[in-house]
Amino acid sequence: MIKNIDKHRIALERIVAQPYRYGIKNVIASAIEPTLFTPYRQTIAQPDIVFYTSNMDIYLIEYKSNGNNSLIKKAEKQLSNAAD
Repeated sequence: MIKNIDKHRIALERIVAQPYRYGIKNVIASAIEPTLFTPYRQTIAQPDIVFYTSNMDIYLIEYKSNGNNSLIKKAEKQLSNAAD
């Protein structure tokens, strides 16, 4: 399990290092596995990556290395929770 976590973390760091490869431009800040809170300090979501751009855009990324159907559905649910 630890080996998979390390691979996942390395993949996230590679994405953060080169966001332009994924069409994300003008990044001014990024965070790996941050916790997003409501104004009342309740946890909303924990996306894998958050990019903030100079255009005031926020990109939430949920990375799944093997895109099987159940993982894609899980990612969709996680992103939906984060976006609300």
